[in-house]
Amino acid sequence: MSLLVRKSHSTAPTNVNQQLIVECGPMRMSIPGKGIRGLLKTIETTFQDTITLLGETYEKSDLANRLDPTKTVAPLSSQGRTILCSNGVWRKAYAVDRIIGLVEIEPSDIVPLPLHFRGAEREWFAGLFFFEDALVLIINLDWLVTPTDVVPWRSEVVAGHAPLESEGGLTSVFPV
Repeated sequence: MSLLVRKSHSTAPTNVNQQLIVECGPMRMSIPGKGIRGLLKTIETTFQDTITLLGETYEKSDLANRLDPTKTVAPLSSQGRTILCSNGVWRKAYAVDRIIGLVEIEPSDIVPLPLHFRGAEREWFAGLFFFEDALVLIINLDWLVTPTDVVPWRSEVVAGHAPLESEGGLTSVFPV
């Protein structure tokens, strides 16, 4: 049985996006297919902080915990999986509760985040789409794999300054 489900309107796929739909608790999210490097059973990686596959090392984390520090993925679930991800620069492995499937989504089916997404979630998610009558948030691959101690790239920094942030983070404007 294949993980791939086609959700395109035409018979011949044109410029489709592959998305791996996962569940973490009650949330359905997708990871862009271009960033997936491998899938492992979470039970096989439970006691490991890093995973090495084909000479590449992935720091392991919990996707539910990355989004909400009070949540965790069930470590010994038979449906749990660890997803190896990379954007070509950074690599991370994330435990998820369950994989729903790999789908091909037409660009026209991807919707930008609604305006009420105003905070950090604008960096976490790149858009959304509907799948099987459920809303699926598309995870921003760069945010997903960039280490949490690395300052996120922003266009303001390239322009010569960084914005002031009110809660923690940056406290002054600095030249580049």
